[in-house]
Amino acid sequence: MSDEKKSAPPSLPHQAIDIGLPVEWRLDAHDQKNVLGVVYEFSQSKERKIVWYTANKRRAKSFKVVRELGCTDGAPETSPEKP
Repeated sequence: MSDEKKSAPPSLPHQAIDIGLPVEWRLDAHDQKNVLGVVYEFSQSKERKIVWYTANKRRAKSFKVVRELGCTDGAPETSPEKP
């Protein structure tokens, strides 16, 4: 064991944190409840990256691109009323 003081890890400025938010989903063409991949857009760089959730982590052979996910709990999907 060491008697040295452990310093806290350096913190990053808020602008250096580039958070990826999901913007598109890749759904199985035959079973649309199965998400095969997600496209993330990063807040600072605006770069887009796709993450595949397939067994081999590679691009699926057939998929459907969805930009908005509907309600998945069985309740009817509703949209906000327009003023």
